[in-house]
Amino acid sequence: MRLIDRYICRQIFSHALLGIVIFTFVFFVPQLVRLMDLVVRHTASWSTLGLLFLCTQPAILSFTLPIGVLIGVLIALGRMSADSELIAMSAVGMGRRRLLVPVGILAGGATLLTFSMTLWLGPLSVRTYRVLEDRLRTGQASIEVMPRVFDERFPNLVLYVNNIEAAATRWHGIFLAGTDSAGVSRLTVAEQAIVIADREEGKLELHLRNGTVHEFSAREPDHYSLSSFAERDLPVEIRGLTGQRTGEPSIPGRSMSALLQQRRQGLREASVELQRRFAFPLACIAFALVAMPMGARPRRGGRAAGFLITLLLVCGYYLMFTFGVGLARDGAVPAWAGVWWANAATAAFGLVLFPRMERMPGSSRLSMALVSVAEWKVWHVFSRPQPGAEPDRGVSVTNRIKARTRQGR
Repeated sequence: MRLIDRYICRQIFSHALLGIVIFTFVFFVPQLVRLMDLVVRHTASWSTLGLLFLCTQPAILSFTLPIGVLIGVLIALGRMSADSELIAMSAVGMGRRRLLVPVGILAGGATLLTFSMTLWLGPLSVRTYRVLEDRLRTGQASIEVMPRVFDERFPNLVLYVNNIEAAATRWHGIFLAGTDSAGVSRLTVAEQAIVIADREEGKLELHLRNGTVHEFSAREPDHYSLSSFAERDLPVEIRGLTGQRTGEPSIPGRSMSALLQQRRQGLREASVELQRRFAFPLACIAFALVAMPMGARPRRGGRAAGFLITLLLVCGYYLMFTFGVGLARDGAVPAWAGVWWANAATAAFGLVLFPRMERMPGSSRLSMALVSVAEWKVWHVFSRPQPGAEPDRGVSVTNRIKARTRQGR
């Protein structure tokens, strides 16, 4: 790699890294609120917190890596253009198309890194996050129970607690009503209970004190049982407390093999997800094609203008992407067309702007046309002979212009 290529790569990489850090933090803030909701009410180890933090990053980086490429190319080339470095490169015979080499290297590296996020790390992180979230919520089940509220979220059970201590490990005034698989209705009333969460089994162990149990069966309407107890242990299933979940992960957490199998079965969501995992990485190349001609043109504003252009392009891209994915999920368009049209439109826009990159400032087509018209008018004026003067048939138009200029002086 040439020295100039390494210099350009360093410039683009530094600005791209800054953009990735900024946008990753912006996208991480909503996830941070979700994390705090999980851990603030429960003592979790530092390793669990660190793993939860890492699990949120692949999905965010799949968005921010293409944005980083866009920011890096726009700001780096814009700064080089403002400092006349690109003009100096053109003066020594290096055309601006030579920028394709360093930009292509960085865009290709970002594409490969994003592929690793969308195809492997992203689904793995979603599945890991779900397991950790279930464990934490299992430990927090006793905290989520509200006093003086009939809670029907437990499977086949209605729970009412009159009062809950601040630590949520001791309840007072417990009312439990439920029906077992044999059809026996059972009502348990106790003065107090000590609550112990069992994460591995997904249960709450209630150590009840000073209570009674009422049993009734619809098969034996004449039979009614009443018993009292001083202490009793009662397990309560809590896997349904945060909503019933099947063993199969959600669409973003499924592996590529599972998505391919479901795609063959005709599942539209699987087809859209597959196309999305391949479209996001190639957005790095589409953004690079747009950023090169826009960054190489001189403009006012410097870095601020670069960030503003980046925000506009990113908002436009993700609006198109979201609209296309919505149409694909509704079946209005094929999955590949709905997901890929944002990339195609962005890349086409960059290719349209690409010929402008070689033009010097002020050399647009309109300005060149106006200069041609002005030159034609000057030639037409000076080529006409003056009244009363003999035509100078042997004198060129250039010499006539010089002679009339001396006469005007």
